Amino acid sequence: MTHPIRLRLLLLLLIVSTLLLAEPALANKFVTIGSGVSGSSSLKLGFLKDAAYITGAIFALMAVGALLMRNRNAHSVDFTLGKQAAIILAILSSLCFLFALLA
Repeated sequence: MTHPIRLRLLLLLLIVSTLLLAEPALANKFVTIGSGVSGSSSLKLGFLKDAAYITGAIFALMAVGALLMRNRNAHSVDFTLGKQAAIILAILSSLCFLFALLA
């Protein structure tokens, strides 16, 4: 059996190496995506705001679902952490709404 600290170290090493190896390969794609949307910067910002509002609404609905179906909701880890899952989803929702309002 693998020691938990060794397993965490291996997982951290895997994550860091994946990020370092994948980043140069994805760099050109990000430039392509950014220049692929035609229009002014305000139009692009409008798209980002809409996406943030929609994402925030989805997180808010998931938070309500986590509270209402506390023992039957798959978003709750191990079906026992309903309140914690609802709090995390509410925080994510508020961050998305905050981004949309400040952008």
